[in-house]
Amino acid sequence: MLGLVEGARYHRPAAYLETHPDSDWVSISCRTGTPRGRRDAVAAAVRAVRPGLVVTVNIPDALAAVAELPPRRRPRSVMTCHGIQADLFADALTLIGCVDGLVCTNRLACEVAAGAGFPGDRLYHATHGLPNAVLADPPDRSGHRGPFTVAFVGRLEDGQKRVSDLPAVWRGLTAAVPGARLLVAGDGPDGDDLRAGLAGTGGVEWLGRVPAAEVPARVLDRADALIMPSLWETGPIVIWEAFARGVAVVSSRYVGSGREGVLVDGENCLLFDVGDPVAGAAALGRLAGDRPLRDRLAAAGQELANRLNSPTAAANAWEQAFLSVLEAPPAVGPTPPPKSAGRLDAVLGPGLAEQVRRLTARPVTDGGPGGEWPHALSDWSEPESVFLANAARLDRPDRPQVPVPPRSSSQ
Repeated sequence: MLGLVEGARYHRPAAYLETHPDSDWVSISCRTGTPRGRRDAVAAAVRAVRPGLVVTVNIPDALAAVAELPPRRRPRSVMTCHGIQADLFADALTLIGCVDGLVCTNRLACEVAAGAGFPGDRLYHATHGLPNAVLADPPDRSGHRGPFTVAFVGRLEDGQKRVSDLPAVWRGLTAAVPGARLLVAGDGPDGDDLRAGLAGTGGVEWLGRVPAAEVPARVLDRADALIMPSLWETGPIVIWEAFARGVAVVSSRYVGSGREGVLVDGENCLLFDVGDPVAGAAALGRLAGDRPLRDRLAAAGQELANRLNSPTAAANAWEQAFLSVLEAPPAVGPTPPPKSAGRLDAVLGPGLAEQVRRLTARPVTDGGPGGEWPHALSDWSEPESVFLANAARLDRPDRPQVPVPPRSSSQ
């Protein structure tokens, strides 16, 4: 059963279901946007559905809500971690007494959590799966004679995805390979800056936001190579999709690629250091001029995706993690109290204050989507840049690569 959080303004289950259809779902509605209200909403949904296991994706309030339920009605709880982000691990530690299992989609994330003090016997690793439709019937590229085509698929933002590197990559490639084509699929806050950076370069096709189910046919099947310049990733899923569709991959040595051990330079992809667009362009140039190399890397990627990312392989990993959580003793520890939502809480107490807010239909001060249902509740004890630098050293002990800061649009 899928639980979709709902808010007064930003979180709309109907809009979510337009992109990700699902028939078995329940709305978890909190119109007030308060910590107490969010916990109450989750608790009501859990009481109605009566699950044996609650799995959260970026909804930490749900973990605290489950922990507050009476022991006889309390399901086990699992937090999933899909990012190398300091606040996610801070939440895991803050809610350590509420979390029966932490499932990470990346081995570095497991290492970071363990190093921070999360119990190793409650840590699990499970990979992303791909639909059979993505894995089946990849296009035959043997007769392709068109221009060398590169795809970028993802959010157009610089902090993680480092899209500010793409203009330099593209200028370097087109100087060596005239007539090359670039497909850009995605949108995001730095889209205008990327358009400005690529203006006048030629060969760029802007596809805008492409629904996930349409990415293989509309983007990947048209491409000879995928470029991924990210700072950190726990996948990314688009690389596994590119592998499955027979697309050669050129990727940064992003934080998260080392411990995972899936991307191997020269065997199933070509790698370059984060923040080195000259090397990224050179790697794409090698693929453009060496068809046997391109075919060899693509074939190795296809084999890997079929072995590691099939629905069966992924489902087995997640099922084993969930069964282990259900069989282990429950977590025992304090549940952090909800934070105050304002002066009304101090005067009436959080419970009565929440009732008043519901009756008056007044949400708390608008804090954006992160105010309605925050993805994280806690703060790491060090700056994000320090956290990522330490994670990079843990990811590749033999080749520590301190992440370079994102460049501003003026650069």
